[in-house]
Formats: sequence, C-alpha cells, structure tokens
Amino acid sequence: MKQFSASLSIIIFLFLLINSSCKKDADCGCDADTQSYLPKTAGELVYNQYKSKWMLSYSPGRGAFKNYFPCNANQDSLKAILQGANQTQSFVVWFSGNVKSPCAGEDFGVTTGITTFEDITVDLVSRN
Repeated sequence: MKQFSASLSIIIFLFLLINSSCKKDADCGCDADTQSYLPKTAGELVYNQYKSKWMLSYSPGRGAFKNYFPCNANQDSLKAILQGANQTQSFVVWFSGNVKSPCAGEDFGVTTGITTFEDITVDLVSRN
C-alpha cells in the first residue's frame, strides 16, 4: 500500500507540474490591460510570415522598428484595407490604438536592429 501511495503522489506531482507550466499568462498580449496609447502614427500594414498574420509597423528612428499585431483584426477599417489583399502586399497607413504588453517568451523569429513586438487594440487604420 505504501508503494501505491508513493506512486500516486509522484503522478499527482508530475501532473501539477506539467499543468502549471502550460498555463498562459492571462495578463499579457491581447488579454492585458492597456500599457499605453499610441496616437495617430504613419507606418505600414504588412504580413508577418513568421506569425502568419498582419501587423502594423513603423520606424521611430534609424535601425529601430516597432511592430504591433492587431487584437481586433475584424475592425472595419482594417478589414476594408485587407479585402482582396494578398500576403505579399504592404500598405502605407495611419494607425492608432491601445498598446498591450507581449507575453514573456513569445517567439517572433529572427529580427534585426532594435525591434519590438506588441499587441494593439486598433481604433484607427486608414490608408495614407
């Protein structure tokens, strides 16, 4: 009976360890509180091949790139721009919205220069 109890304890411990390491931080990405507000900014709407989704991007200075993945990809003006678009196109746009902090350890592939990736709840996207 002691051997069964010890084995059961080990199984329960391993289950809890695996289960707790798989949980995603609910306070990051699109589920996070607003970190800051990005006012109307000129940039590009481009397709990120690594993440297989569209992102808004701009360069605040030489060698620096800020990239934002829209949390509300169904936003009307964003949908209108992307209607009929293919993944090789990019669009010069103005955009603004509420910036969310990324999840720790999220992989964005190989980057160059000073590059950041965050999520954004878009309130404006318009073609420039």
